[in-house]
Amino acid sequence: MKNFKLLIVIAFIFLASCELDPSHVVYNNAIGYITSYSIPSTGKVGETLSIAAMGEAYSDCWKDLKISLDKSTDKKYVLMARGYYESYGSCNPATISVDTTIAFKPETAGDYVISIIKSQSEILFDTIVVTTP
Repeated sequence: MKNFKLLIVIAFIFLASCELDPSHVVYNNAIGYITSYSIPSTGKVGETLSIAAMGEAYSDCWKDLKISLDKSTDKKYVLMARGYYESYGSCNPATISVDTTIAFKPETAGDYVISIIKSQSEILFDTIVVTTP
């Protein structure tokens, strides 16, 4: 019985002294930051409008940062910076940036609402008033 207790104590000490690896975190579509953007306030049906935006992330754990303009409903769109984020517990400070101009061609007249995801906690709204030529 003494040997069994001694074995349990040794096993406990061995397991308690193990160093745990830092957690491995991966996000495929992590939300970055839109640091600046330019959206025209007016346009005409069939006219190509330019929507420009700059996106950034602030560590070397970010890769493949992109800006997208995604349609959510008929006249509502979402502008956001997304990228691949992978961490093994720590990241080094670094600025990852991307500058994009998106061609937007409205097909009908009306108010187009663009939601700008500036960060995970800040959303702004902008409107493009589109008229017939």
